[in-house]
Amino acid sequence: MSNRFDDENNIEMDIKTAFASWGKYVFKCFPQECRLRSFLSEDSLDDSEGKNVDIINNPFIDSMVDRNNLLKAVRQIAEGEKFATVVLHAKEGTDTYRISFKSICFDDDGRTVEAIGLAEQLDERLNESEMVNALGSNFNSIYYVDVDNNKMYPYRMNPSVRAMFGEVLESKPGYNEMMEQYVNAIVLEEDKLHMLLETSINNLRRQFLIKDTYQHDYRIVRDGQVQYCRAKFVNVSGVGELHKMIAGFSDISPEKQRELERIAYVDAVTGGNNYESFKKKLRDRNVSGYLISMDIHSFKIVNSICGVAKGDEALRWISENIRGVVGYNDISGHINADRFVIFFADDKINKVIRKIETINLQLIKVSESLKIPKIQPYFGVTKWEPGKRLRKHTVRPTLPRIGSRSGRTCSIRYTVRPIQKGLSKKSRWRITSTGI
Repeated sequence: MSNRFDDENNIEMDIKTAFASWGKYVFKCFPQECRLRSFLSEDSLDDSEGKNVDIINNPFIDSMVDRNNLLKAVRQIAEGEKFATVVLHAKEGTDTYRISFKSICFDDDGRTVEAIGLAEQLDERLNESEMVNALGSNFNSIYYVDVDNNKMYPYRMNPSVRAMFGEVLESKPGYNEMMEQYVNAIVLEEDKLHMLLETSINNLRRQFLIKDTYQHDYRIVRDGQVQYCRAKFVNVSGVGELHKMIAGFSDISPEKQRELERIAYVDAVTGGNNYESFKKKLRDRNVSGYLISMDIHSFKIVNSICGVAKGDEALRWISENIRGVVGYNDISGHINADRFVIFFADDKINKVIRKIETINLQLIKVSESLKIPKIQPYFGVTKWEPGKRLRKHTVRPTLPRIGSRSGRTCSIRYTVRPIQKGLSKKSRWRITSTGI
């Protein structure tokens, strides 16, 4: 005959097994020791007496992306919190678990020494709902559109949209009617017609034949300022059909601003600073130094012999090598074609000369590595003081000469035009570079 202790153990085991069949696993937690007992998997239920499991080195917990959130919850319980809940996501697959704690035993200082825990494998629908909510957080306003019945249901509205159209939207208006009101009210005048055409049901039907999502960027006027927005539509009807869709609208002004700055200031060929970016950074730097213009002699030969793609690759290599020489306070940029510009924040011409020599050596390596005709740079140097106006011809090379046909020693000659007030006389430095 079994005793009461055995009966209680059997009942406890039956309960655990029943919960496990529902994807729920009961366990005890000893937060001060950072350990669990019996549990988070069906396999562990085979041992009726249970085993202590280290939370930190537990394979199940280690397989979760956000295991640190669990450790944080355990620390909260250890400090005396009565309840704590955390959601964990598997590193592989889509399994999601919710783990809840309830403190049941405390020490004299009010700290938890024992807690009951429940680990639940969330229903797939709940997991999908969580992902939808995460995706939806990128959109300020979200609507469900019943195309067949011409109804538009608001799911989420940002405050400004609610203030302007809340009453209309609550009446579940037709999609075309609502879009026309929205576009006429706040979309920039020159974008209105295009917006109506792009977001029309007829156009969306055509787009959804290709894929189930479509987006359109447009501009609005709010508080007298132009802002950039994005409309995104997701077809939830099935491939090739359109009966219902989700429409999301978001403010992408910060993203668009970064994109416009990238277009305005990033050189399309080299990926470094373009001339506008160079000028802006030079103005912002507000320090004196030397401006160096570098022209590649007869670079068209590279394009003619090796092709434009190889020429662009060479320009990228040249730009990268220049950036490898310039210091933290220096700036470099690609002006156009075969012209580059560099600012060295140094008042000592000898240091500037050494950097120019280094660049010259690096460019010889570029020619050898890419197996292209020799790259022969010409340098123009100008003293720079803050507040001066920069023009493309300011540092145009004059009397440059690089290379020597007779041996490895070559001389670099160029003219320096000081542009400070009262300094108009040309000065000439002769640089001898050995080992080239």
